[in-house]
Amino acid sequence: MTRFALRRRSLAAVLGLSAALVLAPVATAPAASATEVSTVSSVIKPTEVYDWAEVYFGNGEIAQGQTLQVTVSDLLTGRVITATLGDGAIVVPDIPAADHYGDTGFAVVIPADFPVGVHNLTIATNEFEPIVIPITVIAGDAPIVDPTQPAPTATNPGTEQQTLPGDETEPAGSATPGTPGASQIEPPVPVTAVYGVLGGIVVIIIVTAIVRRARKDAA
Repeated sequence: MTRFALRRRSLAAVLGLSAALVLAPVATAPAASATEVSTVSSVIKPTEVYDWAEVYFGNGEIAQGQTLQVTVSDLLTGRVITATLGDGAIVVPDIPAADHYGDTGFAVVIPADFPVGVHNLTIATNEFEPIVIPITVIAGDAPIVDPTQPAPTATNPGTEQQTLPGDETEPAGSATPGTPGASQIEPPVPVTAVYGVLGGIVVIIIVTAIVRRARKDAA
């Protein structure tokens, strides 16, 4: 009876060890950090939300001689707003009242000789405190960076890759017959699946050996 109990304990220990081998890769798999998630969410932020309105003004940068497009939403239907840039240096005229969706908008034309630097865009209404947004005016010949588009990569004519005879790259669709294409290549087997198969094989071998030993002792 004691020998049978020892066999059961050995079998339980083996099963526990095999389960640990199978589940260890899953438990230690790296997860996406909270910093990465928060960084992505902070980059995608085209609209600023204020107490009484939502304002979209691009990336907050405009060049001399260009026009700044501003959209204001989440307003009460019929609400009228005013807008100035540079502490009253530019007054936006004839801003339409908010429509039944609560949206309106206006354009600020930046003169070619407008001072370069940071200027306050002030959006006001009679009921609430004005919204003040810093807008950066840059020189007219400076490029404006769009945060939603990737930065262009400059190409150096002197570093163009030279194609040597025999190094030509075959165009798409001209692969040698019988050679599997990119779409035909199967993806690699996950590591967790390999550990699971190996763990199962080890369990079967050990359980078989224990059963044989038990039958031999019983005989």
